[in-house]
Amino acid sequence: MGNKRLIWFCLIVLMGSISAYSEVRLKPIFQGNIFGNISDAEEAKPSFRGNAEIRFVPVVEVGDKTAFLPILRASYVGNQTPIKIADEGTLLQQTQEYHGELVALRDLSEKTTLSLRGGRTEILLRETVDEDWGHGLYDHNLTFGGMGLEHRVSPEFLPTRLRLDAEYSWIRYPNYLSLGSQSGIDNIGAKELDTNSWQVFFKGETSLGIRHFITYGVGLSQDDYVDQRVIAAVGTISQKKRQDSLLDVLARWDTVFPGAKIQTGGGFGFDGRKRLSSQNSYDVTTLRFLGDYYNYDEVGLSPSAYITWIKPRLTASVGANWGYRMYSTRPAQDTLGNYRDIPMKTKTRVLQTQIACPIARRVKIEGSANWYSSKSNNEYETYYNYNYKSVTYLAGLSVEF
Repeated sequence: MGNKRLIWFCLIVLMGSISAYSEVRLKPIFQGNIFGNISDAEEAKPSFRGNAEIRFVPVVEVGDKTAFLPILRASYVGNQTPIKIADEGTLLQQTQEYHGELVALRDLSEKTTLSLRGGRTEILLRETVDEDWGHGLYDHNLTFGGMGLEHRVSPEFLPTRLRLDAEYSWIRYPNYLSLGSQSGIDNIGAKELDTNSWQVFFKGETSLGIRHFITYGVGLSQDDYVDQRVIAAVGTISQKKRQDSLLDVLARWDTVFPGAKIQTGGGFGFDGRKRLSSQNSYDVTTLRFLGDYYNYDEVGLSPSAYITWIKPRLTASVGANWGYRMYSTRPAQDTLGNYRDIPMKTKTRVLQTQIACPIARRVKIEGSANWYSSKSNNEYETYYNYNYKSVTYLAGLSVEF
């Protein structure tokens, strides 16, 4: 928790130092949300709890070409919601999240902007209400730094924004120790989930006239596991450490239909991911070696639509997401853990609806309903959940100034 306070202190000191210059212009932006939340998941009892989030982004402009954006955010989700653990299975958890980040922007020309960013995110997870915050097994923190270059191209009919980002980060799980290391087994790493990672991502946005927009991108990343050694074919632990490579692609089309009284719009997106891992698995109960255990291909489709009444600026929206993940060699298991002769597959479906209406100059009342479903041919759920449904209803206020 001390690191979190240090980030906030450094950002405040930086803002105060910059503001000493006469050419500085400060544009503080604050947003706060508070919601009542009713959640009903198959693995937990229906419950009513609160959600809250605050976000503070004081835009600091230094002259005409330089700007700093300190970003401070804190959130709390009181209901147990499905959280994916280390890109593996899902557990129901309450969450707290604290984020501090500094972004520096510099215009190199009228069409090109350089950005530098760095920060830290702390995520606290609690599985049961009698568990103390800060002691969750899967609590983790993310520290990151990176840079980006954005170039704007403005031909007559196809204005385009192109962006290239590079980032280096590391994730640490302070409370997690592997079972093997706790048992005193030699060569078993204790911090199996800790990673150092890099990512390069290219993204483009193109306007097709005044109503249609397309977004596209491709990214490459690599996760180097700090203390997770690769399992060999005979079940022994090698000295090599796990390394995963990922390829991500995305494409989306959006359209808007403006009107004097009503504005409507919608879109359709596609995303895909391929993970290649050097790690294997060895089942000591059946003495079975499972090669390329974490390799998978994943695709997702995400349609959406909205309608806005200009007066009183009432907006209603609906969105959906369909996801499909298939492991290349990992076999599915039945409820007893017996292996089947088919690869493991998981399908997810998400449906979201939201309505928002202003009740004062800077205050909106919002309500939403979210339905989530996961279905897998893997029925063995001793450690993670693969088959479940969850429904969440939220209602509350949003304040922005």
